[in-house]
Amino acid sequence: MSGMLKTKPWTAFIISGMLGISLFFCHDYGHCEHRIEHTKLIGEKPLHPGYPLMFDIRGKIDRLSKNEIVVDDSLLRLSDNVKYHIKKGRFKEGDLIGLKLNPDGKVASIWLIKAK
Repeated sequence: MSGMLKTKPWTAFIISGMLGISLFFCHDYGHCEHRIEHTKLIGEKPLHPGYPLMFDIRGKIDRLSKNEIVVDDSLLRLSDNVKYHIKKGRFKEGDLIGLKLNPDGKVASIWLIKAK
């Protein structure tokens, strides 16, 4: 049997154990993502008062229109009742923002982190 890959018997045991542990803690990727989203970190403060502790997406605006936004080359649809969180003025290309998504994956709210 020359040319066949030889493995130690315990290698398969370790790999299957690691896979089993990861499946035990996170049997469904979406479920884990949801669980992480709602975890509050002890000692952490929001970026600004009234802001969420975590955003689903952070990035710079490439383009913003009535129905969609492009953030870091990713196109996202806006929900019908999207909320804009900016103290004064309007969002513009290059602004650093945080996004919260609704369960349908559409943008529910846009938060200004730093103006361009």
